[in-house]
Amino acid sequence: MTKRLIAIFLVLALMVPAVSMTSAQGDDEQVLYVGLDVGPGGYNNGMPYNYGAGHTMHIKMYSPLFVWNEDSTDIVPFIVESYESNDDFTVWTFKLREDVYFSDGEQLTANDVKFTADFMTSSDINLENFNHINEAFGQIEGFDAHRNGEAEELTGVQVIDDFTFQYTLSTSNPRIYGRMYGTYIFPEHAIDFAPADYQTIDWWYNSDKQVGSGPFSVADYKRDEYLELVPNEYYFLGAPKLDRLVDRYFPDETAAVLALAAGEIDFSYVSPDVLSTLDADTFEIYGGNSYVSIFFHINYNNSPEAWQDLLVRQAFMYAIDRQAIADVVLEGTHMVLPCLVPIESVYTDSLNDYAYDPDKAKALLAEAGVDPADLGTVDWVTHPGYANPLMKDAVQASQAYLADIGIQAEMRYLDLPTWRTTYLAEGYQMGFRGQAYAIFSPPLAALYTNAGGQGGDINGWDFVATGFEDVVNQALSAPTYDEYTAKLGELCQMENEQLPWLPMWVGERYGALNTRVKDFYWYPAGGGGPYDDHAEQWYVED
Repeated sequence: MTKRLIAIFLVLALMVPAVSMTSAQGDDEQVLYVGLDVGPGGYNNGMPYNYGAGHTMHIKMYSPLFVWNEDSTDIVPFIVESYESNDDFTVWTFKLREDVYFSDGEQLTANDVKFTADFMTSSDINLENFNHINEAFGQIEGFDAHRNGEAEELTGVQVIDDFTFQYTLSTSNPRIYGRMYGTYIFPEHAIDFAPADYQTIDWWYNSDKQVGSGPFSVADYKRDEYLELVPNEYYFLGAPKLDRLVDRYFPDETAAVLALAAGEIDFSYVSPDVLSTLDADTFEIYGGNSYVSIFFHINYNNSPEAWQDLLVRQAFMYAIDRQAIADVVLEGTHMVLPCLVPIESVYTDSLNDYAYDPDKAKALLAEAGVDPADLGTVDWVTHPGYANPLMKDAVQASQAYLADIGIQAEMRYLDLPTWRTTYLAEGYQMGFRGQAYAIFSPPLAALYTNAGGQGGDINGWDFVATGFEDVVNQALSAPTYDEYTAKLGELCQMENEQLPWLPMWVGERYGALNTRVKDFYWYPAGGGGPYDDHAEQWYVED
């Protein structure tokens, strides 16, 4: 960590005075260069639904039905004006705003909602990640039949009139809207490709093709370099003040921080250890609870059988001083987790804190009849979102603690494309990752039933966890908020006792903004939300 700060200082000291790429471009054109989204390197696709993150940019181009609020504590309608359900919460009727237009001037209607639902649940939709499809549409009647090719449409979504549509659910859900924050609506008239081409077509980046209902539309794109957007003059909350918004891609956080300090960009995600290096007169700091639980996800199918033994997983937990890492290595910016639910209000006194106790860890391994040497070197993998220097120090500390009880582990830091293919395959033993888990957003049913919501039983969940699916379903159908949160507490207790995965921390995240940018807002929502950051109001002051 210290070496990194010194490196940044040295580079900054050697820099010539930065020539800003932001603000006016000589003719009063308003251009803002940023490094947005969940972290440097985190965004590099323009396809909603396809990955768990990227919402900060997706909502710039497309409008979802609902969004998270400004601090991830609630969910609110976005292009939905009103909604109501029948008495048993199986039929929901939604009324759309009538002032929402796509960037080509066509009005967004309930037919576009129906088209999007049918398109995204088609049996031949080609995606790497089905998380958001399952979350957005999985509880709607006819989902399985349409996904399996046994029906021509998602029958549970019906158009009532131009601005009213109805969901009929396969099971009661008093908070179905909590699953609709990632339901971006596509223009039926402008989608000129088949679901099978979703992931391969260049429509998403082609300025002659791409049409959305967000504040901006695509002007230019160069993979691994930038995505340039221009205003949607028909945006329902008002045409943006910026003439261009350019989201730069960075392979890692250090590159983004250097670009920020050099004036090449005006905003980036930054780690806590970087905050003190930034000029307080130049940068405004945004931050908050990420509600992203960080944990080790065991791939049981590709790990020694010993990891299926609860005693071994308990030994792992007792071996690592998570509190010391949170306090010292992570500089007090993270909280130790008892489970994946990162919400203290649902915790009870009966939760095991797995306080650091290496002797107990060794005794548990002995009781399990496991020689740590027989576990081999545990193969950890992670992606750039957890490869910043601070988190690398936390991983290194964890490795040292495990080594003290004889468990060896090595981390492979993968780029995003490699991570995605590796995580979906069998080629690792433990994934070190995060999972967004805001309280209003129901627990991901798929997270508790298969491979962390990635589709397919790649982690052998059934080896170790029992009863989770029932509790998740009870939480989803709980008629009142108190009953819902009580079920989250029960879910946390089960995770804490069974340890199907190994919870570590939840932390604060930060972004730094050059103060010349005005009326800007950012919050470290998990996966980027989406939330309404009112990008149409952003502007640069010389």
